[in-house]
Parts: sequence; C-alpha cells; structure tokens
Amino acid sequence: MSRHDDEQAAEDVRDYRPDPVEDEDYREWGAAAPVVTDDGVYGTLPDRQQVFREYRRQERPWRDTLVRLTGMVLAVAAGLWLVALSGSEATSEEAARPALESLVDTMVGLPGLLEVHESTIRAATGDAEVPGYPLAVTIPADDVAEGPDRWREVILEQSSALLYSEGPGVFGESEGAGTFSTSGGTRLLMENLSESRNGSFSFLVWPLGIVAVVAAIGIVVVGSSFGRFTALGLATAAAGVPAVVVGVLAWMVVTFVGSDGSALAEQGHEIASDLAWLPLRNGLTFIVAGMVVAVTARVAGAVFHARPAPLARSEAYED
Repeated sequence: MSRHDDEQAAEDVRDYRPDPVEDEDYREWGAAAPVVTDDGVYGTLPDRQQVFREYRRQERPWRDTLVRLTGMVLAVAAGLWLVALSGSEATSEEAARPALESLVDTMVGLPGLLEVHESTIRAATGDAEVPGYPLAVTIPADDVAEGPDRWREVILEQSSALLYSEGPGVFGESEGAGTFSTSGGTRLLMENLSESRNGSFSFLVWPLGIVAVVAAIGIVVVGSSFGRFTALGLATAAAGVPAVVVGVLAWMVVTFVGSDGSALAEQGHEIASDLAWLPLRNGLTFIVAGMVVAVTARVAGAVFHARPAPLARSEAYED
C-alpha cells in the first residue's frame, strides 16, 4: 500500500462518525453507548445518577419489595394505634368525668333537688346526704355552710368519680330500657366513659405504637434517597383511614339515633357527637400530614435527581 493510501485511510478513520448503537438496555439508561476516538467522544454518556440507581436496583432487587411490605405493616399498625389512641383520649378521666357530670346533672335535675332539700342539708350536723339523690355521695360538713352552688360542685365531683371507676351499675339494674331509648342510650354512653374501657384502649396503644415506630425506622433504613420519605408519607396517610371510618360511622349512628327532645337526650347527643369527631379529626390529620410528606418527597426527588445537561465533548472525554 502506498503512502498516499495510508494517509487516505487515516483521514477516513478521523472523518468516521458512527451511528448510535440501538441497544435497548442503553436506551433505558438514557442514551446509546458512546464511542471514544482520538478526536473525542461521540454519542451521549448515560446519566450517571440513573445508571447508579439502576445498578443498585439490580444488585438489591429485594429493596423495593421490602419497603412496600414494611409500608403495609406501618399503615396497619399505625391505623390501629390511631384508633386505640382516639378511644383512649375519649375515655380518659380528663374527658370522661366532665361529660359524666353533665349527664348526671341533667338526668337528676340536681339544682332543683338541692333547692327542695336546702333546709334539710343546712340542718345536718355532719356530712349531709341529699334526699332522693340516686348515688351514695355526701356533702362534707365543711362545705354544708357554703350553699347550693358549692353543694352541686361537690356532689358532681363525687358522682363522676364513682361512675368513672364503677360504671353506671351504681344506679342499679336497668329494666326495659332499649339501646336506642333515652335512658338506654345514656347508660350505654356512661358504660363507655369508664375507667375499664379506657384501660382496654390504653393497653393497645403501646404495643401498636412500638410496631409502628419499628416499621417507620425500617422504611427509612431500607429505602433509598427520597423514595423512603415518599413511602413513609403514603403509609402515614393510609394509617389515617381507619380512624376516619370509625369517626364517620360513629357520627352516622349518633345522627341516626337523634334526640327525643328531652334535656337528657339533647345532652347525651351533644356529648356523643363531640366524641365521634375525635377519631375523625385525628384520622384527617394523619391523612393530610402523610400526603404533605409524600408530595414534598416526590417533588424534592424530581428536583435533586433531575437529569444533568449533556457534557461537552471535551468534558466527556476527560471523564
């Protein structure tokens, strides 16, 4: 071969521009395979972050599956925990005793009863009993001289403490009272506003909370990048659904039962309605908070994992 032919062959090599390689795997990673020559790099280098994520996914195919399973565990455990927590809050002494006081005050007609027996109470030499009052409570001797307002306060405090610890059984057996009657509904409400019911809910709060926390930590540890926070947010939002369902069902029951117009029925209806909104409020809070976390994580992931601008040919060659 002559010198001229050698020079022509070298010039042909320099002028050669290969077509992109149509390889499915490379297209999935963002570009065809580049060709490196003495004059530079031809073709587009794959997105390095995307290649790294694909490599990591192929090396640990169980990661996504484990994150999903852990997210399901978190959603179920946190959902049950939220229902138990709502029940514990509704039946706590701080919430239950004021409600019981209102019910007893309305049911007995305590102001009128005290007015009728005021002279008898003032004449007592020690702790005074209230004639006709259905619970075994007394007005301490030191408070007898204070007057009806103080008597009412003391009697309601003792009555709510007694009902909270022992339940409505302290009134005696209830005969012929249907569940949807005013007396039956009031008794059912008192049964739920009790220390024993609060203990049942509180017993479930800690174990369910521990399971939920462990599952949340598992998602953060096993998940990758912002995807872990997306999974965490979606699981949190799902956890709020059971509490919302419980709250809606309770609200529907209270609305369906309605009121017969009596003062006791109106008071019980108001208390039950307030209690029904408690799990609904907690559930909606979880749903909104979870969706905010999930959407924020997705947006952050899109921003920080956005594909970088193509490298210049000289920069690609240097890499």
